[in-house]
Amino acid sequence: MKKLFLMLLLFFFSEYSRAETTGEELPSGKITGLTLDTKGNTLIYTNVVLLNAKDSTLVKGAIADDKGNFTFNEVTQGEYILCATQIGYKKTYSKSFVIKAAQQHREVFNLSEDSQILKEVTVTAQKPFIEQQLDKMVVNINNSITNAGNNALEVLEKIPGVTIDNDNRLNIQGKSGVLIMIDGRPSQLSKNDLGNYLRGFNSADIEKIEVITNPSSKYDAAGNAGIINIILKKNVNHGINGTAGSFFRQGIYSRYGTNANINIKQKKYGIYAGHVYSNRNAYSQYDIVRRISQQENILSLNQNYETESPYRSNSGRVIFDYYPTPKTTFSLTGFFISTVGDVIGQNTTISRTSEKESFVSKNITASNIGEKINNYAVNAYFKKTFTKPEQELTAQYDRNIFNQAANQLFNSDFFDANNNIIRKDFLLATLPADVLINSAKVDFVSPIGKKGNLETGVKWSNVSTDNLMQFYKDPQKTQIDNDRLNDFEYNETVNAAYINYKQVFAQKWTLQTGLRLEQTLGNGRQAMPRDSVFKRSYLNLFPTLYLQRTLSEKAVMKLTYNRRIDRPNYQDLNPFRYFVDAFTYREGNPFLRPQFTNKVELSHVYRSALTNTLSYSVTNDIITPTIRQNDAQLITYQSTENLATQKVLGFTSILPIPLKKFGVSINYINVSHKSFESAFLNNIFTLKRTTFTFNSMNNITLPKNWGAELTGFYQSRSFFGILNLEPIWAVSAGVQKSFLDKKATVKLNVADIFWSRISRLNLKYENLDTEVSNRTDSRSVTLSFNYSFGRKTIANLNSRRSGVEDEKKRVKLGEEK
Repeated sequence: MKKLFLMLLLFFFSEYSRAETTGEELPSGKITGLTLDTKGNTLIYTNVVLLNAKDSTLVKGAIADDKGNFTFNEVTQGEYILCATQIGYKKTYSKSFVIKAAQQHREVFNLSEDSQILKEVTVTAQKPFIEQQLDKMVVNINNSITNAGNNALEVLEKIPGVTIDNDNRLNIQGKSGVLIMIDGRPSQLSKNDLGNYLRGFNSADIEKIEVITNPSSKYDAAGNAGIINIILKKNVNHGINGTAGSFFRQGIYSRYGTNANINIKQKKYGIYAGHVYSNRNAYSQYDIVRRISQQENILSLNQNYETESPYRSNSGRVIFDYYPTPKTTFSLTGFFISTVGDVIGQNTTISRTSEKESFVSKNITASNIGEKINNYAVNAYFKKTFTKPEQELTAQYDRNIFNQAANQLFNSDFFDANNNIIRKDFLLATLPADVLINSAKVDFVSPIGKKGNLETGVKWSNVSTDNLMQFYKDPQKTQIDNDRLNDFEYNETVNAAYINYKQVFAQKWTLQTGLRLEQTLGNGRQAMPRDSVFKRSYLNLFPTLYLQRTLSEKAVMKLTYNRRIDRPNYQDLNPFRYFVDAFTYREGNPFLRPQFTNKVELSHVYRSALTNTLSYSVTNDIITPTIRQNDAQLITYQSTENLATQKVLGFTSILPIPLKKFGVSINYINVSHKSFESAFLNNIFTLKRTTFTFNSMNNITLPKNWGAELTGFYQSRSFFGILNLEPIWAVSAGVQKSFLDKKATVKLNVADIFWSRISRLNLKYENLDTEVSNRTDSRSVTLSFNYSFGRKTIANLNSRRSGVEDEKKRVKLGEEK
């Protein structure tokens, strides 16, 4: 670790020395501004360029954000003018002004409509697919062709650096422990419930995705790999407007859906309403081989499990914004997702002696798991800005309710070596679950001095969950299986406070440091089948450090450090034993502890796009799924344990390549070396491996409003905890056509063309010898249509972030499919 740290410092300061010897003039000023129309409404995504006053030569350019703000940092001394342009408005110039040492200049544009242009203008400018910002990577998936008809989980699989294993675990740069946020509201669900939750979102409802690998102290400390924030669409255009669309997708089974939204935006208020419907039927096939030593023979259990999963989901959002004054905003958001469906499967397990290949026994289980999951959420938001620029106070309250009603039905037939039925089993289970999440937070931001900025805030969150599992031996529910009865309750409160300070100094240096304090108070109780109680109480500090060096107008280098936590999923703490089939069960571990990760990164960013990053992380008490086996009873059971330490050394490169006039190719490369070592099954379990991941998205612009897209990824052999993961790859392609003045778009894409996306896992250690293969209907053809209507004059509908941070990620509502 010391050698690595010295290497990072030498590399960092060698870049500093190189920049100092170039003889560049040091930047010393800052320009900020706001773009409005003549009525005072905010204009977003306005192009603003900085010009030399003497000869009007271009210095640099910027695009106003979704609040109309723009910024030029570290401007050298001199005399300048600004020029703002927006479709449907007249080009507007500022008066000339002078920037001196440590001076700031602010400009407010009021653009007037161009009478020579039609009153209603369709905005066709597109953002780049990837924007590399200082603290995060922003992926604008709105215009992606191959994402049409996909749900949010399938969209995430295409994000550079993001991978999803067959247990719905998300990884960033090869590291698990990802916090998923929806519009700033983290979704604290278990891996399986998170998968169901994200499948309820259609790609047509997603605007962009933010990947934050080094969050500041303002964010919750959960998620050792970082944060993925999914920003849903909200029409920001002035007047009355909206969109409508539909898609049809054919794989082994078909799926289809529709989406529509409408927006009303006036000076004092804004109303948005949107709805997405999806009807899907998915296919999945598992092939599992388990080899068990029994006296002189090795018994082989060969299991084939195929499922069909027809699901229907409805999701909707209603947002009301009220602006009593230009500096005050009140907002109320209501949101729901309702999902109803079944998992219909057949599980066939054949036992053979491996040496003689002689048939021993067979088990066939027909299963039907019916689920109805509802999620309701409300967010109340207040924002107040002050006379002092960039000073604001925000407060918000969130309430989230999850309800699940699930029924599981299993019919099993057992056969002997002569293929005669020797036993029949029947099992019916009802699995209701309720989760309530409340959260409140207050944040304050204020500039300090000429180049400083202070953020501080407090947060309270509480999660309560209740799971009551009842099992019956007959369809009439008269014979209760008391051995499998389970009633589990858990309540957890997290109190947090943070402070974050940012300062620009020495003209080319930026320092940001922060500290977050989190207190966790949890208590759980298993009332049945046995009464047991456990409590959790811990207080932790989470520091962050961010140091940036500007090398030139086009390049920066930054060094970051943070400490993060991952708390156990609530259901992983439940000691109940849950049988998946006749030979497999899963049980919780009430003794699980949180895991902590320390991470340092050194990055070089060129033109806010080309990014190279060297990272090193150490995770202690890593929470890992484990597998154990009872050879005599032929039973394999899974639990979750804290296993020692995992270290990851990685290099990541994001390489955008312009294709001249034809488009752009965006390529992601990650090389990481992971080492894992722990005491397990009375021995030392060790895994060390270097993994390579490549992701490429190629957007091609064609004549007459045609476009094409080709994407692909490859991940070499890797591991997760004690499981080996075999290589996996896939290629997708699509085309699109815009018409009706670009208000309508048709997209056609083929996903996983070669049907190569097959997850393969294996484990051979001590008495464990297991191989798993999982294939889904990932190969499919999708046709989608979207139409935009209404007025397109742009004005801002204030955006905000909700306050629920890391509670929903750890809720478990359903069972794995």
